[in-house]
Amino acid sequence: MSKVLHKSFYLILLVFVAVFIASSLLVRAQYNYALYGDNPILGMQQWSIFLPVILLLLGSGVGLYALCLKLNKYSPKVVIPIVLLCSLVIQIIIIFVFPRVPTDDSQTVLSLAMNMLYDKDYSSFETGGYLHMFPFNYSIVLYLKTLLYLFPDNYLVIKLFNILFSTLTTFMIYLIYKQVNDRSTERDYGVLVFAATYLPSLFLNNLIYNDVIATAFLTSCLYFIIRFVHEKSWKTIVIAAVFLAMGNYFRSIGVIVLIAAIIYILLNMRSIGMKKVIISIAVLAMLFNVPTWTQNAVLQSSGAVSEPVGENAEPVYMWLDMGINLERFGFWDNMESYQIYQRQANYSKAESAELFKQEIGNKLSEASASDLVQMYYKRSYGPGPKGHTRWTDTESAMKVPWVPEEEGEAESQAPTVIPM
Repeated sequence: MSKVLHKSFYLILLVFVAVFIASSLLVRAQYNYALYGDNPILGMQQWSIFLPVILLLLGSGVGLYALCLKLNKYSPKVVIPIVLLCSLVIQIIIIFVFPRVPTDDSQTVLSLAMNMLYDKDYSSFETGGYLHMFPFNYSIVLYLKTLLYLFPDNYLVIKLFNILFSTLTTFMIYLIYKQVNDRSTERDYGVLVFAATYLPSLFLNNLIYNDVIATAFLTSCLYFIIRFVHEKSWKTIVIAAVFLAMGNYFRSIGVIVLIAAIIYILLNMRSIGMKKVIISIAVLAMLFNVPTWTQNAVLQSSGAVSEPVGENAEPVYMWLDMGINLERFGFWDNMESYQIYQRQANYSKAESAELFKQEIGNKLSEASASDLVQMYYKRSYGPGPKGHTRWTDTESAMKVPWVPEEEGEAESQAPTVIPM
């Protein structure tokens, strides 16, 4: 039974990967902030660009593979640090060659961090403020506030820390592969090199947000979960639980990893033993929300907030409702969902949740199955939606509800620049 489940999971993963690769041959995803704002644009693949790039990448892959075969004769104590160092250097070059200042949420959380640090201003937790609506982003605000306190006010410092977290992710990917393929007699440097040169990951460090940090913590959690199954060591499950809690604190998707970890542990119940299975799952669950509980206790005891953080935050149903829109293929709905939470429910989590449930039901009943499938493939017409919203300055980011701009207004002012 266990082998059947294992093979089923691998088959599902294989199908998703195959669909993704096949789709990329026809559909081209583009994210160009200067042209389209904070919107993904889908279009037909441009073979005049796509084919040469693919050939270049394939050629580079063959060259790197040949290099990795030659590296097999050298010790991991030599090769691993050199590969990680080369990756780190490449990432530093990228942030200088392709400089990018914060925009949208990145600009907002940075502004909030600066105002909390220098002005002791926590008014963003008040009704209508950014952190009142999106309290899960306080983790990145606190992180940025700490960096700004310890180091000069400089984008470069923040991006360098992104690079360190990204390098940790690269190393953990290699360690995970070695754990999963523990019978391999090769040193498998190809996996390390591929992870160290994966372009989307290298460019992501330019963004000042929580994705890179959360990815590093959650990847580390997966590594120690696998080690626990192999070694049955209590130390590894505790470390995994800590990484999981921190990853979830920075990006509230940790529950997905938690579910995956529980399934993986249960599938190996026979080798682990019932007692250890129960205790390990309990450890993962007990530590899961500790960072959030600690944060809320500190904020309330210091008087920074008057009610538990998140008590009237936007409900998860808002994101589900936002995802079901045929015009924007599930990415953005031009403030419709926000207006339900802000104006119709007056920032009430419970009341807006009921409204969103009704809205979701109406959308699902009106849309056909074909419409819902096409939602994620439909091309976006035009250079971005009218009325697309961004925070325009520090004060509005802290206190003013997020409302759409009037047609014809400038979308945003230039972000506050910290010298590089």
